[in-house]
Amino acid sequence: MANKISISHALSVLHSKKHHKLIDVFNAVCSMSIQTRRDWYIEALSGEIDKSKEYIFIVRTANPSICCLSKMIIEEACYMHRSTVTQCINELLDMGLIRYNPSYLGWEIIDMENAFNRSDSEASSGGYMELKKLFFSKEFYDMNVTLKKIVYYCSILMSTKGFKSKNSFIINLKKENPEWTSFLNTDNIYYIKSLITRLLDESSLLKKLEQKQYAHRSVKNKNRFLFILKPLERLKLSIKDSRISARDKLENLVSRHKELYSYITGLRDRLEQPARSRANDNVIYALVEALRYLGRSTVELVVDSVFTRLHNSEINHPSAYIARILQKHAAYKKLLL
Repeated sequence: MANKISISHALSVLHSKKHHKLIDVFNAVCSMSIQTRRDWYIEALSGEIDKSKEYIFIVRTANPSICCLSKMIIEEACYMHRSTVTQCINELLDMGLIRYNPSYLGWEIIDMENAFNRSDSEASSGGYMELKKLFFSKEFYDMNVTLKKIVYYCSILMSTKGFKSKNSFIINLKKENPEWTSFLNTDNIYYIKSLITRLLDESSLLKKLEQKQYAHRSVKNKNRFLFILKPLERLKLSIKDSRISARDKLENLVSRHKELYSYITGLRDRLEQPARSRANDNVIYALVEALRYLGRSTVELVVDSVFTRLHNSEINHPSAYIARILQKHAAYKKLLL
């Protein structure tokens, strides 16, 4: 599952005024996506080839319906509401951030790979932001939309090179066209100033930000609309991701997909050695993660292919190996159309 998101995508969602839960749903889609290498043969079947992009971010689904993707998100985040998720998916489609890609049997996050492109082209500008545990909590989902946007934007700023080098970021409300006036949907910098100071004082998430007023070097009077914010340890810990072991990931996945897990482990237990020992937690986790929302016939084909391979040798990168099987399966299905 992806643990990072394109900053340009994050800003697009942040600035949207269509739905106050759009941030939550888009984060969920990104976290469910898998980065996989593009298959030029599959894309050639549909006549759409862009060899400048090596990878693609896909959420594989059993069918192309919005209802199917919505159901997947609800299973991942049970605190979300079905109608809200469906509305947000439709909005993400209208914004051009996602689309169904039949070549890969799933929903594509459009141009997400640009954030990870090392080239110096314009397409690679913007960088990426880490998806925080906080974003997938009921606390964040139920948060006031204004506070949510401020926390989200602070997380974006904390992902920039400037913050990483200086461990602080600047809010200058008198700067021409500041980002804050745009996503908070107001030009009243006095209101924004009062909002920020109130949130710094009252919010349990932001009150540990240091706030100071600084004078411009070229101006004698202090700029009452400039803040230099330096998150302290408590804030860092509240949005910091702790490392999760493969076993913990598997247990978390199994709790939501017990039937699929039982089916795969049942087949594994019938394998002969050394294939049985080679089907370790990493392989089982990769299978459950990749197949959890796909149809029965696809599940049977992939599991059989993986366990047959394990009879001959180990699979060092199970997620990549499973992705190749699914791509070949997608190509075969397109040839039948």
